[in-house]
Amino acid sequence: MPPYTCDGRKVVVLDTDNEEVQVDDEGDMFIVRYKVNRVMVIEDPKSRGEGLYATVGYVNRADRTVKAIGQSVGKRKKAMEALTLYKRKKDKILPANQPHTRGLKPGGDEDWKIKLVGNPSPINIKYAWLIPKFVNMPRGTRLTAECIAGLKIGMGITNQEREVLMEVLYNREAGIAFDLTEKGVFKPEVEPPHIISTIQHEPWQAANFRVPKALEGEVVDIVKKKLEYGALERCCRPCRNPWFLVPKKSGGYRLINAAQRLNAVTIKDASLLLSSEKYTEDFAGFPLLSLLDLFSGYDQYELDPSSRDMTAFQTPLGLLRMTALPQGYTNGVQVFDWVMKKIRKDQIAAGIGKPFIDDVAVKPASGSMFLDKDGIPEEVASGI
Repeated sequence: MPPYTCDGRKVVVLDTDNEEVQVDDEGDMFIVRYKVNRVMVIEDPKSRGEGLYATVGYVNRADRTVKAIGQSVGKRKKAMEALTLYKRKKDKILPANQPHTRGLKPGGDEDWKIKLVGNPSPINIKYAWLIPKFVNMPRGTRLTAECIAGLKIGMGITNQEREVLMEVLYNREAGIAFDLTEKGVFKPEVEPPHIISTIQHEPWQAANFRVPKALEGEVVDIVKKKLEYGALERCCRPCRNPWFLVPKKSGGYRLINAAQRLNAVTIKDASLLLSSEKYTEDFAGFPLLSLLDLFSGYDQYELDPSSRDMTAFQTPLGLLRMTALPQGYTNGVQVFDWVMKKIRKDQIAAGIGKPFIDDVAVKPASGSMFLDKDGIPEEVASGI
């Protein structure tokens, strides 16, 4: 049987989850030492004494190759990618396709905006045509001079347009977060904390996935920050889930609570998402679009205390549980999407805005450029 290869080097692939399997160090061989959810961590025997993990890769059993996708960690001080191969069909965890025994009525009020916002009057008469400020936050609390200086505003707008933009931002200052301590949560009038509906089940205690030594400090920092801003809290309950790290596009890592055991006992939500292709088609051809992204969106949707124990996992700082919607939860995308649609229902009905999970796109009511007789776009106000 031909050996596996990785970038032209021999590879030993071990079909086992035992991390302590002994293998011979022969020449220039790589060794797949353990696997977690199809992530293959490949160790270079030459660097074993230095505690370096050479690469991360996907094992292709068809052509007997390992595709390297990561880099070394440890004394070489390089970043390692922790990417996963999409689960094969036989490995997928399906939620329980059963009805709720007593039915389930979504919470919150459809007229939440009237109760929470009312009909505020504009403070700045000059811009009375803008949606007024409706939160009692002193001007400049978050939009400090330092924050404004750091804003990346295009050079192609006029002074009047910049002034209007800043007025809009000040009116929505309470909805802007520059760090996780400023992040808010959905008010119960909009949507109460989420209850994870499950079938009858016994608690589970799953072993943790192994994390490279070089990333342990990163894990402690992530957990400590989540404790500080309330995304995690301590617990002493019977459930324990594994967890792992995935790299973020902006750098650093995101800690993911592996929810396979939870998903196996969760009652399925049948809501459907709009396809990304259909979503983008709705905004094609418009001269102006606004794109908004919720800051750590799932952390803004609280979990009901009765459901938090099922999200517990062991960390270097102890057994902790999540206080907000967990990523990887089988119904997470659906429930977050329909809450966002409840919040943005007026814009959806008017055809000017639509959410896609935690992203929101806003467009004009018309795709017209409103050109004047000379073919120049008309001003809607002086200088705009």
